Amino acid sequence: MTFSRRLVCALMVTLSPAAWASEHSSVPAEAAARAPERVVGFSASASLDVLQDWVSLSLAHQVEAADAAAVQRQLKQVLATALDRTRAPAAASQLELSTGAMQVSPRYDQSGRMNGWTGRAELILAGRDLAAVSELAGKVPGMTVAQVRWSLSPALRQQTAEQVQAQAVQRFRAKARALTEQFGFKDYSLREVQVSEDGAGRPVQALMARSMSASAADGAAVPLEAGRSTVSVSVTGTVQLRP
Repeated sequence: MTFSRRLVCALMVTLSPAAWASEHSSVPAEAAARAPERVVGFSASASLDVLQDWVSLSLAHQVEAADAAAVQRQLKQVLATALDRTRAPAAASQLELSTGAMQVSPRYDQSGRMNGWTGRAELILAGRDLAAVSELAGKVPGMTVAQVRWSLSPALRQQTAEQVQAQAVQRFRAKARALTEQFGFKDYSLREVQVSEDGAGRPVQALMARSMSASAADGAAVPLEAGRSTVSVSVTGTVQLRP
């Protein structure tokens, strides 16, 4: 795309009332006279990459049996034992502990006939203390790591967003001043502005429970490594140029 085409896409400049009315003869002259003059619309943005400080581990246990009641009973036993073992250390390390999904469903063979039941229960550990999460996850009896999710904690996201927002606003104001001079005017006034935030991290790490079963069984800490999230803020608005 050429520079001239980019400029046209980035800037929206309104025509004067007289010129606009001449091109739209069907619009009453009185309405055209009330149309704002010398209005420029544009946007500015800023972003920052931040090391993720919040991890959420989903621990799972899967069981199969001939009837649904047996499956449910085994899932309850494993989940109850896991909660008893993790409540105290999770509270001591200020970790979040919660139960996840629990489901029991029929099992089918290759011919499509039901030949039993299968079930799955989840326990979720989350927090900012990565070492504590990693160590505790490796000690939960009967459960293995099924999924790891990384993100920014609410406090870090807010702090980063405020910092990035200040940069985006500064860039918007600098761009407004530059455009004012480039169009041959002396000053501008702010008309409308919209501030939006966007945050994106690396995709969820889905780990096969089978590959992590050794760590969960022998009490070894689960290896964890944080990724990065990008926090972006965009400022979009219009200014009116003044002579």
